[in-house]
Amino acid sequence: NWMKTKLVYVLTCAPEATYIEQALISIWSARHHNPDAHIVLLVDDLTNQLLVGKRAEVLEYITEKVVIPFEDTNASMMYRSRWIKTSVRQLIEGDFLFIFCDTIVAQSLADADNLDCEIGAVLDSHRPVAAFQKSERINLVKFAAACNWDFSGVERYYSSGVIYVKDTEKPHQFYQHWHKNYLHSSQCGVNIDQISMEKALQGVPIISDIDDTWNTIMFIRPKFIEQAKIIHFPSLDNNSFLFSKRVLEYVKENGLTEYLRYYILHPLQSYLPYMKKHYIGPQFFRTVSVVAKG
Repeated sequence: NWMKTKLVYVLTCAPEATYIEQALISIWSARHHNPDAHIVLLVDDLTNQLLVGKRAEVLEYITEKVVIPFEDTNASMMYRSRWIKTSVRQLIEGDFLFIFCDTIVAQSLADADNLDCEIGAVLDSHRPVAAFQKSERINLVKFAAACNWDFSGVERYYSSGVIYVKDTEKPHQFYQHWHKNYLHSSQCGVNIDQISMEKALQGVPIISDIDDTWNTIMFIRPKFIEQAKIIHFPSLDNNSFLFSKRVLEYVKENGLTEYLRYYILHPLQSYLPYMKKHYIGPQFFRTVSVVAKG
């Protein structure tokens, strides 16, 4: 049975950056665990020009590439990324699972075909806003206020790292709101797309909770790491050497080696403190030794 839900990635990258290599790691893992999946890569026109030589390896594992041209050649890569991300529903046909590039797919995603919500996501940090640290709550309200939005009553704030989206009318409306809100927030100096997603949700309340294993955010140290479908390694408190600058620069020059593929398939071994249920000194030194030899 072919997986009906498309897997969608958005990639923008400056020549000196390593987001192409992040995407390569994630897309390779997605293809390994989902050999029949239709994987779509959305790139802006400038990033597309970088997909040559070793950096073209990512194209071996996708089904379809869509290039988005930008009239403003000076538009930043962050703006391009968020512009495309908030437009995906209008750019892709069919149901899809959007996956951010700083992730590793850890198992089959075929269960996406069985999700019955119109849009599904996981709570940011796997917890309601009331359980956020005080500084996180203050920042949320502050960023919203910069856009003249009131988030003081927000109780559930969703991560935009993994989003399931059906091809029905309401998700199209939601994405139209999201895109419009992002354009507004970027003019207000707020480039975080989750802020504009929350504002869109207030206008079109459509997002349903899906299981946390769809977007297991690693800096939270969740107890369900072993069951994760998609492991999310955001830059905050990222302890995976796979997404370290040194390794990504190595991939840029050499592509994915067998050594690195092993750790993509065993991602918890690349994540220093969580190799075992209980973290002890010898495990740390053993891990450092293995990494050093590699």
